[in-house]
Amino acid sequence: MGVSILSSRQSLLRQFLIPLLSAVLVIGGSVAFVSRWFADRAADRLSFERMESVGKLIANAPFPLTPQVLNQLKQLSQLEFAVVSLSQQASPLVSVTTIDVPAHFLTVIESIPSSGLATMSSKIRETRDSSFLGLILPSGNKHLLVLERKQASQFLNVSFLLPLITGLLSAIGVGIVATWKASRITRRIGYLKEQVEAIAAGEAISEQNLGPNDDIRLLQTAIRVMSVELADSKKRIAENERSRLIQLLASGLAHELRNHLTGAKLALQTCESASTDHEAIAIATKQMDLAEQQVRRLLTVQTGNADEKETAALCTTLLQTVVDLVRPMANHRQVTLDVFPPLNTDSEEWIKLSRLEIQSVNAVTGALLNLVINAMEAAGPNGQIKVYVTPAKTSSVELSDEPVDTHVIRDEKVNVVWRICDNGKGPPAEIASQLFEPFVTSKPEGVGLGLAMCKRVATTLGGSISWYRSNDWTSFEFVVPASTPKR
Repeated sequence: MGVSILSSRQSLLRQFLIPLLSAVLVIGGSVAFVSRWFADRAADRLSFERMESVGKLIANAPFPLTPQVLNQLKQLSQLEFAVVSLSQQASPLVSVTTIDVPAHFLTVIESIPSSGLATMSSKIRETRDSSFLGLILPSGNKHLLVLERKQASQFLNVSFLLPLITGLLSAIGVGIVATWKASRITRRIGYLKEQVEAIAAGEAISEQNLGPNDDIRLLQTAIRVMSVELADSKKRIAENERSRLIQLLASGLAHELRNHLTGAKLALQTCESASTDHEAIAIATKQMDLAEQQVRRLLTVQTGNADEKETAALCTTLLQTVVDLVRPMANHRQVTLDVFPPLNTDSEEWIKLSRLEIQSVNAVTGALLNLVINAMEAAGPNGQIKVYVTPAKTSSVELSDEPVDTHVIRDEKVNVVWRICDNGKGPPAEIASQLFEPFVTSKPEGVGLGLAMCKRVATTLGGSISWYRSNDWTSFEFVVPASTPKR
């Protein structure tokens, strides 16, 4: 981003600053020339007013205009005077003067209409000799020519330099401010360009907005909101695609797997009469039933609908079933399995659990089996697993000590927290934040649907699932609502 902004600033200097400086020079020079022209015109006007007032006094004076008188008037007024006689037949004749009147002045006087000379003063400005200003006034039967020597014209005089310097400094100041503002705007626009390019590349925008609270900042905010919405939309599309794939896979596999499971179940039932290990065959048959239900339940990961036909069961019955199903696997893998509260005891915790009932028992059993089996695989040989089952109040309900069949029917509900802990090394860090999403797994042979199914079961029943790592133990908490059975 920094290289792009630097390039934008260099482009700004080429495209903006050089034309600005050129405009500054043109504008400053134009202002100076105009100011000088107006200053010269104003000075000429003041000179003519002074010459006219002095000339009228002399032209109307009662004394004769002799050379001595004109010289004295010249010393007093710092003006030059000449008495000119005019006639239509001859050229103007200078009779008395304090200066040698240039011939072209006389030519200009000659070109002035005689009617104008007789009635009003006439200004002589544009002559070949620009060092004098002239004014001719009637004086009796003659005319008085009043001349004033002009100051030596200097190109770089005050009337030119001051406006030029002022204009240049003002224009340079404006240019610096404009360049600074344009540079800031260019930098922010370059930042917007980088953000849009990042969004186009599929990246999310998290940087803070830059600059004052103006339209560009509003545009930055809109781009950030658009980035967040696009990221959310992309995530939802990916989740929908995964969910659709899950549904297609589950639909395709369900029929084939159910046929195989049904055949295996019939084979176990055939062997049951001839076998002496009826307990092992019963457990295998129960596992087959649960496997068949699990295959059907894969569809609920997409639809979120629990099987309304499933029955409810007491928490103690559910815990006993889960332990019976996983105990042979734990013994085979040499994993220590501890359950709290211990099964079939007179402890207060076991008695409380015996008075709580959980709905959709098959779905919950499948989820708990998944969690316990995952814990056994994570713990490995000679590992340890601990299963804690505790009720958690969600209202002011008090669990009565009365027997179940005389329990008072109540509408209040509690949650039952199933906490499965193992001393394995825990989930890999790269997937730790996505454990409950479909197809996320660290097992080479895994599909990544087990924990997603557990989450779906928990949320469908109004519960939750979470995990944490503490003191080298990994714990998964599976929370589902429970109620007292109605008798």
